Amino acid sequence: MIELQGVDKVFQRKGKTTQALNNINLKIEQGDIYGIIGYSGAGKSTLVRLINALEAPTSGRVVVKGQVIGDFNPKQLREMKKDIGMIFQGFNLLESKTVWKNVAIPLILAGKSKAFISERVNELLEVVGLAERAGSYPAELSGGQKQRVGIARALATNPSILLCDEATSALDPQTTAQILVLLKRISQQFNVTLVVITHEMSVIQKICNKVAVMENGCIVEHGNVLDVFGQPKHATTLNFVRTLVHDSLPESIDSPPVDTHRVRRYRLEFLGETAGQPVIYQMVKTYAVEFNILFASMSEVQETVLGFMIIQLTGDAALLHNAIGYLQSCGVRVEELH
Repeated sequence: MIELQGVDKVFQRKGKTTQALNNINLKIEQGDIYGIIGYSGAGKSTLVRLINALEAPTSGRVVVKGQVIGDFNPKQLREMKKDIGMIFQGFNLLESKTVWKNVAIPLILAGKSKAFISERVNELLEVVGLAERAGSYPAELSGGQKQRVGIARALATNPSILLCDEATSALDPQTTAQILVLLKRISQQFNVTLVVITHEMSVIQKICNKVAVMENGCIVEHGNVLDVFGQPKHATTLNFVRTLVHDSLPESIDSPPVDTHRVRRYRLEFLGETAGQPVIYQMVKTYAVEFNILFASMSEVQETVLGFMIIQLTGDAALLHNAIGYLQSCGVRVEELH
């Protein structure tokens, strides 16, 4: 659906060279809700501007639906852009136009008939829950309602790709949750591929199935959201994940055990059904190890339970080895802490 192949983007301004993107390789499949996360200045917005051809890569290729954007002539480029909707952080609504008119603008510019425009706009206002506000003006709407108008407008030309650039950053947590539910429903209902640019890991947690983490113009980690949340490999990813998922000991009890031969600490990860099984109880019952829970937490990612536990076991080496082997056979990920 969308692929970036060895993409670099360099800006030259006032004699200063800035490399905004460095060797970006990314593949987004049809139907994905793909999150791009990073701190300010990481290159997220530049990346999304390459996908909708607002910027051209300095080197490398941007491929959309099997076609290289750089090979398009102006007419082909205009047609391609109709297939990509855009939702903005600042809503970008025309204050002098009604809700209905704001949604209709892309269709008017595309030269659609009045009958078609009327049917499509009314349909979309129903989809985003604003049918009763068709005659209102943006100044009369809440932030969440404004963003719903922006979503309806982005869907007007029936795009197969929807780009969301910090679409919930200006909203309060409750409204953010409602907008994310709406976006996920739209993706499923209209088979739209979503690319979600954000600096909030909670957005990734709630709706994305895949994620790429950016830092200094590079993708430092990417993959399935559950895998990235469960076992982040890069320090930046770990920092983002720990804003939501706690998986480490508080400093006040993080001193190592005195007897490191008989006392060991382990980090356990429980995923899905494993989180609801009495595997710890069965381990202690079967292997008679001394057992202490030092830390535990549980979260939900992509409608799947993700749990973490740090435990301390006491026993001889063979007994501990067998006890941990049992946990692993039950599907628990185990990492010994040193």
